[in-house]
Amino acid sequence: MKKLFAILLIVMMLFTACADAQDETPAATQAETIPPEHIRNLNGVQIALIAEGSVQDDLEAQASWQTIEAFCGTNSLPYGFYNVKDYDYDMETAVDAAVTEGYNVIVLPSYYCAQTVNEKSPQYPEVKFIARGLRKDDMLMECYPDQYFGYEDAGPLPQELPEYLNNVAFLNNNSYANGYMVGYAAVYDGYRSLGLSGYMMIPAEYAYGIVQGAQAAAAELQLTEQVCVYTSHGNCFCDKAYTDPIYALAENGADAIIADFISLYAMQMCYDVAKEYEVDFLACNQLFEGEAQQLAFMLQELAQGEWERYGGQFTALGNSRSSFLGFSEQETAQYGVPTSLWMYEALTREQLAKRFDQIVVDYDPEADYYERLENYNGPIHVEGVYWKHSDE
Repeated sequence: MKKLFAILLIVMMLFTACADAQDETPAATQAETIPPEHIRNLNGVQIALIAEGSVQDDLEAQASWQTIEAFCGTNSLPYGFYNVKDYDYDMETAVDAAVTEGYNVIVLPSYYCAQTVNEKSPQYPEVKFIARGLRKDDMLMECYPDQYFGYEDAGPLPQELPEYLNNVAFLNNNSYANGYMVGYAAVYDGYRSLGLSGYMMIPAEYAYGIVQGAQAAAAELQLTEQVCVYTSHGNCFCDKAYTDPIYALAENGADAIIADFISLYAMQMCYDVAKEYEVDFLACNQLFEGEAQQLAFMLQELAQGEWERYGGQFTALGNSRSSFLGFSEQETAQYGVPTSLWMYEALTREQLAKRFDQIVVDYDPEADYYERLENYNGPIHVEGVYWKHSDE
């Protein structure tokens, strides 16, 4: 029987590998006060964070909150937090509440905020929104659904965002590189059939990175004919959107599940399914070390009157040697997810760091990674696994 464990991938090892050559990245809480002569736009600024989870969840909410807290604390600005459970209705309601209470800079650190951004940014043109994790393709789909999906008489798909999104700054990390490291390390550690699962959609940039990483490792190990990647995701707002794709992947022969969720509740459900099928569960949690630094940079730019450079634009602020941060011991104990860590057994830290440095140049923030994933025709096998609801 296979050993069962949750893998909290610590790509922070990449940072450690270069610790002797690089200065330690400052923590988000080490923000500096902006010199008064450089401040143009701070008068009247009030910053609100709207996110799922708590400000102590070791996830996106906490990283963003600590950054906002440091920036506002050192510059004597009001700030607040709105917790949401539903990424559409609750998030839009929270935006309304925040604006009513006087907040005029709203941070949305979630891949799932596209609808909120599209609905609320034109409603509040005087408010500045900072949205994390959204790609241009995501927003084109949200803004022009008929054209995006090719409905009859819909016309061609516009390639530029509507002007009403000029009060939104879109910030991104290089999740392609992070996915690459996951696929690369998983194959090196003996997995040959990877099952990649997401909720409503699998972040394609991340998924394509996993495919490319698995392909590279397979080529180096001369195992290209043995390695395959299966993808599956939910398509409903329900618990089955988490679990049924896992069933499909396990039944299709995956020997490891790579689950991309930020919810501990979802992690527990997926882990239970993996345990039922005796499949290893790689609980990958897409939170990057660079997120806090990127948000801090954006707030500094806002304060210095540089918003016009970022409003309505998609900005990839560097390539972090990123970390997949695990859940806290208290939370994993509460939800029953094992806290054991999988440290790369077949790779050294130096090998991982070298590989990361080699692949960052492949990243294209304007690329359509959904199309690349769908049309993949490389040496390893990649296949989408379809499923039906478990009650059908």
